[in-house]
Amino acid sequence: MKSILLFFSLVVNILCVAQDSVVSGVTHPIYSTILKEERTYTISLPQSYYNKKYTPVNYPVFYVLDGEMSFDYMNSIVKFLSKGVYAHIPEMIIVAVHNTNRTRDLTPTKSSAKSPDDSTKILFEKSGGNENFTNFISKELISHIDSNYRTNTFKIIAGHSFGGLAVTNVLLHHPEMFNAYIIHDPSYWWDNEYTLKRIETNFT
Repeated sequence: MKSILLFFSLVVNILCVAQDSVVSGVTHPIYSTILKEERTYTISLPQSYYNKKYTPVNYPVFYVLDGEMSFDYMNSIVKFLSKGVYAHIPEMIIVAVHNTNRTRDLTPTKSSAKSPDDSTKILFEKSGGNENFTNFISKELISHIDSNYRTNTFKIIAGHSFGGLAVTNVLLHHPEMFNAYIIHDPSYWWDNEYTLKRIETNFT
């Protein structure tokens, strides 16, 4: 019986330590007058954010698209790389933006591709709204985050697939919005490689 109690005591202690070491995100709503809909974002604050042993400081902000899919692994990577005295990157506030209509918000142009099943129908009919979505981020979300959290002026944005396409579009047309851009596996096939052509023009 003593062995069983000792075992359960060790398990409980291990679980408590593991739980203390994980800073999970909190999801909040924000109404967008630009998009005319309620959006949500998940935010994760650095472990030192509320630590009274340290003088309060302001943090860089890392914005992540496809938040409902990408938050967990991005949050884990940032926490790992910013941990300890030999950290590779500074601690950051992570803001993961959730989707409502992913294709609409993350694509730069209106699709003209016809459905292979029915030539009278357009694939990705609700598309081409990335500029509007970018305005939501720049004029509403960023100011909301800056008003409610201790942020500094350094901002990063990351996107994958359609998100990578959207981040590239922001870099091409609004490079001053962020200090760093992380683009992985972008959907550059979109609209007959529209974005690749713009890259060649803009970066000549």
